[in-house]
Amino acid sequence: MFLKKLDTFLTYLEDVSVVVFLSFAVILAFVEVILRYVFQTSLVWSSDLVIVSIIWAVFIGLSITLRKGGHIKIEVVVNLLSGWKKASVIFLSSLIGLLFSLFLFYFSIKYAAFLRESGEVSITTDIPEYIFFLALPIGGLLLSIRYIQELIKGLKEKTRLDK
Repeated sequence: MFLKKLDTFLTYLEDVSVVVFLSFAVILAFVEVILRYVFQTSLVWSSDLVIVSIIWAVFIGLSITLRKGGHIKIEVVVNLLSGWKKASVIFLSSLIGLLFSLFLFYFSIKYAAFLRESGEVSITTDIPEYIFFLALPIGGLLLSIRYIQELIKGLKEKTRLDK
C-alpha cells in the first residue's frame, strides 16, 4: 500500500514539475524574443533561467522516462530469452541503472555542497549556483526510486516464474 501511494505521489510530482519547468522556459523564451525583436531590449538573466529550467525538466524527466519504459535497452537480446533468464537479465539491467543513479545522486550532492560552501552566485541572476545544480541529485534520487521499483517488480516476476 505504501509503495502504491509513493508511486502515485512521485508520478504527480514528476509530471507537474516537468510541466512547470518547461512551461516557464517556453514562456520566458517567448517573452525574450518579443522584447528583443519588437522592443529592441532584453532581459540579461532570461537565457540562464531558460537553460536551468530545461535542465531541471530533463533530470526530472529521466524518472518519467523510466516509469514509462522509454529508456534505451537492447531488446534483441532480452527478446531471445524467456522465463527466469529474461527476468534475470531485466533485473540485472535495473540493478546497473540503480547503481548509476546512486552514483549520480551521491557525487552531485557532493558537488552541490561544494558550490554551496564556495558561496558562488550566478552573475546574471544573483541566485546561488548550487540551487541550479540541485537538479542533478534530485533527478538521481527520483531515478533511484524508480529503479528500486523496477527491481521490486522484477523480483516479483522472477518469484512468479520460479514457482
